[in-house]
Amino acid sequence: MYLEEEMEQLYKIINKRLYNNDLPVPYFRMHNARYRKKGWNIQYKQNKVCQIDINQKSLDNDKNIVLEMLHQMVHIYCWKQNKKDTSRGGQYHNKIFRDIANEKGLVVDYNKNSGYQVIDISTSLMEEILSEMSIEKILDNIKKMRRL
Repeated sequence: MYLEEEMEQLYKIINKRLYNNDLPVPYFRMHNARYRKKGWNIQYKQNKVCQIDINQKSLDNDKNIVLEMLHQMVHIYCWKQNKKDTSRGGQYHNKIFRDIANEKGLVVDYNKNSGYQVIDISTSLMEEILSEMSIEKILDNIKKMRRL
């Protein structure tokens, strides 16, 4: 299975568990950009979520993979509900983001420069997700791609 397909599978598991399959399923595109720290970016076109770009360098362990996916899904949920969860060009996460992230099992902390940042995931939610999918496959594929 390709890395993009595995990311889509993870997205679908979370979508079913936390959003009752209500979120649209985007395309996933992997890249190796060196200029971005995390490198996750959602692209919206014609009122649809069409793509999530992911920097492979941000996918270094199972927890970060799940945290970043959950983070992006909070943004997609807010977009779908017409809730403005960021400002400053999408760089500052506000209280709407915080409240929904907390509701979905994420732990957030406040930073004056970027607003509310996702810093952790509830243990029970992480265990539920890992019981349905092994993140090791994603990590193995990333290692293979880095060797090419």
